[in-house]
Amino acid sequence: MTNSQAANSSVNSVPFGAFEYFPDNLEWSTQMLRLFSYCYVRGADFSEVHSVAKALPVGDDAAWQAGFSKLAHSIEADARESAAGGHDITARDAFLRATIYHRISGQLADISGASEVAPGLEDSVRCFLEAARRMKPAFVPVEVPFQGASLPGYLCVPDVADGTQLPAVIDFGGIDAWAEEQYFKIGAALAERGYAVLLLNGPGQGAAKMRGIYGSYDFEVAAAAAVDYLEGLVEVDANRIGLIGSSLGGYFAARAAAFEPRLRATVIWGAMNGIDPRVFDEKAASGRRGSRIRQLERFLGVEGREALIEHARKFQLGPDVMGNVSAPVLVMHGESDALVPVSDARAVYDDIKHPDKALKLYPAGTPGCAHCQLDALAIAQRDICDWLDDQLKP
Repeated sequence: MTNSQAANSSVNSVPFGAFEYFPDNLEWSTQMLRLFSYCYVRGADFSEVHSVAKALPVGDDAAWQAGFSKLAHSIEADARESAAGGHDITARDAFLRATIYHRISGQLADISGASEVAPGLEDSVRCFLEAARRMKPAFVPVEVPFQGASLPGYLCVPDVADGTQLPAVIDFGGIDAWAEEQYFKIGAALAERGYAVLLLNGPGQGAAKMRGIYGSYDFEVAAAAAVDYLEGLVEVDANRIGLIGSSLGGYFAARAAAFEPRLRATVIWGAMNGIDPRVFDEKAASGRRGSRIRQLERFLGVEGREALIEHARKFQLGPDVMGNVSAPVLVMHGESDALVPVSDARAVYDDIKHPDKALKLYPAGTPGCAHCQLDALAIAQRDICDWLDDQLKP
């Protein structure tokens, strides 16, 4: 039995609520939603994705990897041909799709070891760099000083008149996030609306993890480093800095909102009230659940049940944390989230005592009901960007 098949023997009891490309496989359907959602932002093409997915033996993770890796290399070759012919916009768009196809090809790989990297990710970064240098405005690789080292990411500063200062937004993803993918989820939408955008690999994420900078419960330290960096840019208005965190990044964003007072607005995109130590019971070693636990080990840079439990006890929010929030917060959550129950969103929202708070729930069966609105990126971008406009633009 493959990892994905095993996952379906213990599927979350919450109805999926969104389009199921593979009705008998929650994990595969979730990843297909991810791909179809990126069609909205030129990160994928429906026909290209369907041409691969329709021929896959459902639940065969190795076939998934091979199929989407082949597609990624084919689209990357098209991009290089266009670039060689001087067709930079065509090349940019193809490199963007190759970025996502390389990324998704290794999404279901069950890898082990703290330093291991999922197949396709380094190819994905390479393709994004090719696309980024053809963008206007460009997303430029940057290093944010952090605890004697630095966190890698990308900065985009839209063109402005001399002396004009822009509102800025820091964006982090979740446990398996790479800053490159955040461009598609929200980065490009923010830049188009005139924000300076910092897409960052936080501790335990992407290239930061590859450098040995592992995740920790006190994410506000990384958020503070990001704010410090933005405050040093002459183009940025230090009094109009916001932050977005999605998936496990929703927990990060909550910590940042509670302990980084320089943030003027925070979006918790998929709330998470903490990590329940009980998930690391003796039956958790196999199947997709076991794969996610090994993913958490890589994120934290630890191995073993006892070490995970020790960390999990620190990954908790509650009123003692959220009672410190001092600026507006938007909490967003899908009622059919198969990874984190909607009760977490309600608990996080209720624990915030600041009067300027909003809770946006997406009912089951409607666009946005899946985890972090994977099924409706257009809806998520609308709700996030309009709310940030109201908070950060004069």
